[in-house]
Amino acid sequence: MNSATPTDPGATAARAILLLVLASFVGAANLRVCDALLPQIAAELGVTVGSAARMVTAFAVAYGVCQIVVGPLGNARGKLLMVVLGSLWAGIATIVCAAMPSLAPLVLFRFLAGAGAAAVIPLDRLDRRRGSLRAPASAAGTLHLRSNPRHRLRPGGEWG
Repeated sequence: MNSATPTDPGATAARAILLLVLASFVGAANLRVCDALLPQIAAELGVTVGSAARMVTAFAVAYGVCQIVVGPLGNARGKLLMVVLGSLWAGIATIVCAAMPSLAPLVLFRFLAGAGAAAVIPLDRLDRRRGSLRAPASAAGTLHLRSNPRHRLRPGGEWG
C-alpha cells in the first residue's frame, strides 16, 4: 500500500502562486525598506546620510542588473530552483546586513541581497504552455493600489 497522499493540483497551484506573490512582495519591500531608515543607519555607523545611501543604490543596481543574468540562467537550470535559491540568498544576505559593523561590508551585503532578490522577478512565470503566474502577482500589486485611497484612480484619469 502506498502511503503517499494524492495532492490536489488546484491547491498546489494556489500555494505556488501565494508563495510567488509573497516572494515578489518581499523582494520589492527589501528594495525600499532602507529608505526611511537611512538617517538612523547613518547615525549608527557614523557616516552621512548621503554615504549611507550607497547601500540603497547597491541593492537597486544589483536588483536591476542581475535580472538580466538570472532570466537565461533560470531557463537553463530551472525557474523554480532559481526562485528558491535567489530567495534564500536574499534572505541570508539581508540577515547578515544586520551584523555589519561598518558601511563597506553593509553595502556589499546589500548588493548581494539585491542579486538574490532579482531572481524572483524574471522567473515569476510558468512556461507559456501552462499559463502565467505573472498575472496573479500583478493583480496583488493592483489590489494594493486599489485598497489604498491615496492611490485610487479618479474618474478624470488622475491619480489621487
